[in-house]
Amino acid sequence: DDTLTIILKNQASTYDQALVVKSLIQMFQLTQDANDLVMAEQIMDFFVNKWNRSGFDMFYDVRTQDAETIPEFKIIHAGPALWIGDAAMDLYEKTGNTVYFNLALEIAQWSMSLPHYESGIAMGDVDTDVPWRRIFSLEHNIDFISVIKKFLKYKDKNMLLSIDTNFLETELSNLIGFIKKRYNPESGLLNRGVGLDDRGIAH
Repeated sequence: DDTLTIILKNQASTYDQALVVKSLIQMFQLTQDANDLVMAEQIMDFFVNKWNRSGFDMFYDVRTQDAETIPEFKIIHAGPALWIGDAAMDLYEKTGNTVYFNLALEIAQWSMSLPHYESGIAMGDVDTDVPWRRIFSLEHNIDFISVIKKFLKYKDKNMLLSIDTNFLETELSNLIGFIKKRYNPESGLLNRGVGLDDRGIAH
């Protein structure tokens, strides 16, 4: 309908922006067109400026750069932030700009502060009409694993001074354990995660 068309036309999805950054980096590797990196940096700089150590909104208005105000879209999840963190690490590795490394590091620190269940992180730290603090998404935890693995490549280069690398390694091991518990050997598939009811019982 027309309303939905207008919403989509003016919306920037945080997930999409992270994917575009990663795609632009790959395009640069193929074409060596510096404009690809410039665009990737412009997108990432937007998120550097929006970062407030409490995640990112899932959607922003492309005209105003403000967070989406429509209640259904006014949500802060771990997944989009971790995708930005993953893309920021890719961009740091390509440009050497430590601003992107530091953004990714702070996103990882925020993610570690989220509620945990069976060592997996919750989808968010603020409940709306949905109890995000009690929902533990497989995808978000896989995202976190990817970010941590990229960080651990730098543990011997004095770039992780603001974070306990032993704790980071433990977090990684525990997250992998959380993922393995989602595997169903009979079907060969992984479930989407875990949800806890009001009593803290998993479903």
